[in-house]
Amino acid sequence: MANNSALTTDECTGAVTRVLRSDSAGTTEIFKGYLVRAALERTGAGFTCAVGKAWTSYTKTNTEWPGKQKPGEEGTCSAFVTPAGSGGPEEVAKLRATEGGIGYADLPDLDGNDAGLVTASVQNATSKAPVAPNSGKASNCNLNVLTLPGASASDAVGLNSEDNWGTNNTEVNGNPNHQNATDLGSKYPICGLTFDLVYTGLDNNAGTNNAITPLTADQRRTLYSYFTFVLSSTAQDKLASNDYNPLPSAWLEKVTEGFQANF
Repeated sequence: MANNSALTTDECTGAVTRVLRSDSAGTTEIFKGYLVRAALERTGAGFTCAVGKAWTSYTKTNTEWPGKQKPGEEGTCSAFVTPAGSGGPEEVAKLRATEGGIGYADLPDLDGNDAGLVTASVQNATSKAPVAPNSGKASNCNLNVLTLPGASASDAVGLNSEDNWGTNNTEVNGNPNHQNATDLGSKYPICGLTFDLVYTGLDNNAGTNNAITPLTADQRRTLYSYFTFVLSSTAQDKLASNDYNPLPSAWLEKVTEGFQANF
């Protein structure tokens, strides 16, 4: 998205300022994932920014950007600013205040705060026609190109050390698309999954300290009920009206079973 009041609409000759998140955000990781893929596919004139350093080098942390850590040493990168605070809403506010700014944010952070901003349609890997970031109200992601890890319900929530949500390479069961939604499928290419973590060994009767030891029985029940509801079809049906997409329906039963069995 951009605040393009400083840019001419026909030739975009005005100065561009990058508005970057000040914190380490999953939103940044998702956006960078698209930029890396797009850079690897680019042909024609070379880059003038990130010279001498592969774009993939900037994915090690979510706060590194070309020309930010070493201004002037990596080519002619555009100027950048960061908001004082953390979070998507802070970035959106900074973008609105930055003439000629270009930045990124989750759709929910932008919703209701987009006056004067232009959202960009972006080309994906399967289409020459750029796709808008939302289709109606919901996120415009295609999660059907992703797969659950492993085979069991526990595997589905990431509890298989050999094949889990953090594994995304073809060496594991020949299945590369567990967690990366970026630039996959035929819809808007800059998308990602939101994760909750499931741990084993949370039984309070085990006599050892663990992630939920400080919780009361009522607090445990509240968490159990909340996530059971989140994974229900009733809750999933509400996501489309709040700038998100539901999980594929084929996942819900197995993921719910894996969560409930390991809580």
